[in-house]
Amino acid sequence: MDNILITDNERLQHSIDEVTALSTTFTSILIQGETGTGKTELAERIHNHSGVVGEFIVVNCGELVDTLFEAQMFGVKKGAFTGATKDEKGLISLAHGGTLCLDEVQNLTAKGQQALLRVLDRKKIRPVGGKSEEVVNFRLVSTCNESLTDKIEANNFRQDLYFRICEHIATMPPLRERSEDLHALVEDLQQSIKEERSIEIKVLTPEAWEAIYSYDWKGNIRELKNKIVTATIKAGGSNSITAKNLFDKPVLDSMASKYGLFEILGFNRDTYPPMEDIVNKVKYLYLRRLMIEAEGNIAKACRLGDMSRPTLYRTARLVNLDLKEY
Repeated sequence: MDNILITDNERLQHSIDEVTALSTTFTSILIQGETGTGKTELAERIHNHSGVVGEFIVVNCGELVDTLFEAQMFGVKKGAFTGATKDEKGLISLAHGGTLCLDEVQNLTAKGQQALLRVLDRKKIRPVGGKSEEVVNFRLVSTCNESLTDKIEANNFRQDLYFRICEHIATMPPLRERSEDLHALVEDLQQSIKEERSIEIKVLTPEAWEAIYSYDWKGNIRELKNKIVTATIKAGGSNSITAKNLFDKPVLDSMASKYGLFEILGFNRDTYPPMEDIVNKVKYLYLRRLMIEAEGNIAKACRLGDMSRPTLYRTARLVNLDLKEY
């Protein structure tokens, strides 16, 4: 997805701006957030803006096992053990001069944490079977979907390692707190689906958009993509996607009874945002619905909303709604 980090959400934009400013330094960055919020994409953005010439190497920490940790991370020299017929670079060696991304770093085992801390302290590794150490230099970006401080308190994560990997912390907000980005994300997903699967883009009905804006999206952008793919297939020969294509009836019924104004508008039910924010969000959603109903026709939208063109244009500018998108 090209637009996953293009956002109108102030919280996300703040995180992006901060890490972009730090990208030219070798500050270690920890990106935290729920699964599917785009943490790895932000890590790659850091790498791409850093100017380093090396590779962007992603390590799935959940797949590292103690018995193979050193071979996977540090590499292997020919003859180190039966089957080692040639020198093999480890993931850290591949990241030399580039960026090492430790994906879901909370899954590192105790042995893995200790070995990684030693590398970060000494900037050297010794491949399995090697007689000498190799100097390594890389930018470190880590991601996590759990609280590392909680894991430290439970003695499941080393505090000294924590302080080495999080000189700066960036937080990715969940999709349910990025309602202003849903329209652009869905359109980008549809374009990706068209390119990947040769499936023509279908128009979402107003009810489908309402369901999208009302849903929790606990799986975040990954879940959104899955829903759009499935709904496109379910729609079959129709040129439009309905709410029923996206969600089963029990889910739609549950959403209708569960959500109040704050949740539908994308605000946290435990806090009260400024009234102006609520009013502007209502205006945004109202104009968006008008433009969808009018299929982008300004005159028709004005008739439906019983408003003049100047009022429509003025309100759209106020709530940052791009009328050209419809």
